[in-house]
Amino acid sequence: MLQNIGVLNKIMILKTKSKKYFKLKFFKLLQQEKIY
Repeated sequence: MLQNIGVLNKIMILKTKSKKYFKLKFFKLLQQEKIY
């Protein structure tokens, strides 16, 4: 049971990290579009 919680936590952390990374990338792309 504890192992499952640990795995879920890792997955959630990875998801939030990828979401933040995606938002940053998207924001940078938007900024580039505005500049050009």
